[in-house]
Amino acid sequence: MKRMFMGRAFPVLIEPLFQVWQFYTVPAAILPCPAPCQAARGSLSVCGLGDNTSTGSTMNDANTPVVPGGKHWILLGTRSIITITGGDARDFLQGLISSDAHRISPTQAIYGALLTPQGKFLHEFFLVERDGLLLLDCEIARKDDLLRRLTMYKLRADVDLVDAAETYRVFALLGDHGFGYKIGEAQELDGGVAFVDPRLAGLGARAILPETEAENVLTAAGYTEADFNAYDRHRLSLGVPDGSRDLTVDKSVLMESNFDELHGVDFEKGCYVGQEVTTRTKRRGLVKKRLLPVDVSGPLPAPGTPVLLGDRDAGVMCSGLDGRGLALLKLEKVEQSQHSSTALRSSEAELKVVIPNWLTLAGSDQNSDTGSS
Repeated sequence: MKRMFMGRAFPVLIEPLFQVWQFYTVPAAILPCPAPCQAARGSLSVCGLGDNTSTGSTMNDANTPVVPGGKHWILLGTRSIITITGGDARDFLQGLISSDAHRISPTQAIYGALLTPQGKFLHEFFLVERDGLLLLDCEIARKDDLLRRLTMYKLRADVDLVDAAETYRVFALLGDHGFGYKIGEAQELDGGVAFVDPRLAGLGARAILPETEAENVLTAAGYTEADFNAYDRHRLSLGVPDGSRDLTVDKSVLMESNFDELHGVDFEKGCYVGQEVTTRTKRRGLVKKRLLPVDVSGPLPAPGTPVLLGDRDAGVMCSGLDGRGLALLKLEKVEQSQHSSTALRSSEAELKVVIPNWLTLAGSDQNSDTGSS
């Protein structure tokens, strides 16, 4: 059975896939109300997909929804596309990246990273297939470096790497309802592809669309434009990092950055660059720091600002916006802060750690070190 969309026939699945982009219901508690109320400081309910059954966030301003009601598209101008083709494309990626490249298909997107041989972060990206092309969604500011590194590893492999920055645009899609599709589930869409975010269901969907048609496609599907800050607030409320805004190149490690919880590393696959260190960290529980969401009371500290517990180093601030942020924190100091009721501080601000319910902190050990500092 097929239905018409934009003058084209699509499988009947296209309608529920549009619906799956509508991930969370804005509770009445966080809609504008005449006066603040205690109930307004509840969690944002999200329909769980795949391995993530739910997620939540504490709102700093109870009267400001993370994203206004309705269906919205957000242009992710910080992202770009590299296309990968060739008979060796998947095997080439399989030996390099942290996730399982053999899972990439027209119906399945993945999230992963490229590491140094020492297991330190270099690049993060999404991968999905469209018409035989592997589409790699990466940071636009660091795209040239990623292309250079991939080309360096290519050697004689049957692989073609093309900068498609002028061909495609990347969008986030947010809406009002959740449906039971799995994270990473993908479908072709009018010259491009859309997929449930493979990190976390509550992040909504992503769409990679031809630059010349993208806005018309999304408008016809009933989406209206929202600005990037709306998406950024939503991301921060869920505690999800945003590439090198929150990870330090050649320093961060995946377990500290929650890639194990965000489906960004496959511990069952074979060897890849940095695999030995990453697997050892997982097996031995060598995680003493984590990227954690924080509520910020006071002026928002700039990224890189130290976080202190009393006069002791507790971590460092990362990205933030409107009273929400992420910080790389020593778990021992977080525990001490909670037990002593002593607040963590960064510059002139007080920080309250909010552990999202998708993050189990599995494999963490406050008395061990990952080797990063």
